[in-house]
Amino acid sequence: MSKLNNEIKYVQVAFPLTSFKQFTYSIPPDLLPEIDIGTCVQAPIRGKERIGYVVNIEDSPNYHGKIFELKGRMEKDFSIPKDLWQTLSWISFYYFSPIGKVIKSAIPLSFKNLPEPKKISYVKISNLGYEQINNLKKYAIAQKEILKSLSLVDKPVRIASLKFISTSAPSICKKLSENNFVEITEKKEIYNPLDIVPFTVPKPIKLNEEQQTAFDEINTNFSNNKFSINYVHGVTGSGKTEVYLKLAQIIVESGKSVLVLVPEISLTPQVAKRFRRAFGN
Repeated sequence: MSKLNNEIKYVQVAFPLTSFKQFTYSIPPDLLPEIDIGTCVQAPIRGKERIGYVVNIEDSPNYHGKIFELKGRMEKDFSIPKDLWQTLSWISFYYFSPIGKVIKSAIPLSFKNLPEPKKISYVKISNLGYEQINNLKKYAIAQKEILKSLSLVDKPVRIASLKFISTSAPSICKKLSENNFVEITEKKEIYNPLDIVPFTVPKPIKLNEEQQTAFDEINTNFSNNKFSINYVHGVTGSGKTEVYLKLAQIIVESGKSVLVLVPEISLTPQVAKRFRRAFGN
């Protein structure tokens, strides 16, 4: 994929719109070095500026009507890499599908509307809170439980994740803050869908004899840096997940990473909860 030279002044741009047609635009001189096939650009169409992708570069235009200039280039990260562009081009050719339609199916355009970070409330137990856990009044059961949970971690915890202790966790934390038992802070963060998984304190993974046998056999290959495919067979509830968890834990501790695939999206919260229980946040 060659870069533009100073003689090339026109591009064909595909928009992920209903018609999936391609349109010709001229390239402003200051954009010449930045435009390539697959580049994500801003261009005027139907009276609005829209996001499209460069699909062809031309020395002279085939269109002889009025030609508008490109308005700009999106950040480099939004452009399509060479290997992905080759794949999309092949799909377009093989299935006789307009390249704009292929791009729309492959590239999520949600990046145009970047979410505004929301303020998230965090809470951390104070030194006074540690001292007063056992001195709280008998009727302050929820306050005591929240302080106990917070005392088990040394980092601030999302207040929303404490709702498994009490649905009134926000108001309880506010009361504890008024008594200087906890410290509440706010951070701006992008929403994480796995935040629905409640906060838990990491627990050690204990394997029974059968689980340990499966773990040892698989881990031998991992320890020796050998590629291996392993199928763990067992009925539902037999403890296969614990084997995966223990393997993941060992690999992460060795400085490597683990990718976990879930068979269906509805199981994501359930699996995430198991992993959070083992690894913490």
